[in-house]
Amino acid sequence: MGVTGLAWRNAVRRPARTAMLAISVALAITMALALLSLANGIETGVRDGVRERGADLVLAQRNAIDNFSGFLPARLEERIAAIDGVAAVAAELAMFAPIEGDRQLIVVGWPAHSAFWREAPISQGRPPRAGEQAVVIGMGVAEALGKAVGDEIRIYDEDLPVAGIVAYQSVVNRGLVMLPLEVLQALAFRQGQVTVFHVRLTPGMPLAEADKVQAAINAIDGLLALPGDDLLARDRNYRILRGISLAISVLALTMAALGIINALTMAVQERVRETGVIMAIGWSPGRIMASIVAEGAMVATLGCAIGIPAGLVACAAFNRLPAVGDFIAFTPTPGLVALCALAALGLAMAGALYPAWRAVSQPPAVALRRA
Repeated sequence: MGVTGLAWRNAVRRPARTAMLAISVALAITMALALLSLANGIETGVRDGVRERGADLVLAQRNAIDNFSGFLPARLEERIAAIDGVAAVAAELAMFAPIEGDRQLIVVGWPAHSAFWREAPISQGRPPRAGEQAVVIGMGVAEALGKAVGDEIRIYDEDLPVAGIVAYQSVVNRGLVMLPLEVLQALAFRQGQVTVFHVRLTPGMPLAEADKVQAAINAIDGLLALPGDDLLARDRNYRILRGISLAISVLALTMAALGIINALTMAVQERVRETGVIMAIGWSPGRIMASIVAEGAMVATLGCAIGIPAGLVACAAFNRLPAVGDFIAFTPTPGLVALCALAALGLAMAGALYPAWRAVSQPPAVALRRA
């Protein structure tokens, strides 16, 4: 019997215990995959949302700690538009605002001349007129709140009619509430202020020229130009969410590994005589340790076989919930799946080293007498 055969025999010797260990690993992997997919989904959603609206650069306040805390003078739009290589500029005031009293959604304000209004994929109704006290909502908001064109939606303490519904494809854009800029500025007491500027560069511009445009924008006091893909890199709230997701994932996988350590330690104690016999017939300590580590790896592999599909199903289920999937997306990737599986296997095998060491830490004669 080889190392793998001995490990398999020991794993199936107590099927109930092995199954419970595998389930604990599976639950940890499911939790880790779902949390990491949530963080990845937010990042992907923001990036796709910026791309869908056609922005090459997003300009924010240089020293803002997140994407919603900075405010810029709206008058900078003309100065930015005058930079050689800038094809279009779209000012935007964006913030979380109370909707219908008990929800916090992303509300954005665009000036009447913004290309965002002209290019918005309106599926029902129309965009609001300049200064009109009306809103346009994304399909996700319409579905979640049960709103149609002509209904009213409460923002802060104002009831505003829904003028139109837009059919954006990205999850983030589907969850937007859009107002004329001056209306949102008045509601939020942010007259003359915006959060970001979206910039489109001249089509076909070489990378070196684009870098010069970005440098020219960064030279404007208080402005920081970022590619849409990097928009979340400086956002404190996103970094906190990602850190919490990673910490909980590591904790869950570590707890599963501790369960394997405890179970294998008990199994080693139960198999003292057997271990002594194997050592007496010539098995080296390294070979015995390898069989115990392989046993831990088998349990973790079984947990991965259960936990990874369960995690993917959980992500799909969350995405189908209207209260969740209309605003954020759980986006698992092959890289995240591999990361969770490798972390589970690595922690399980590392944890198995202690009971493996315990198994070979005494001479065969002592092991046989203690049995």
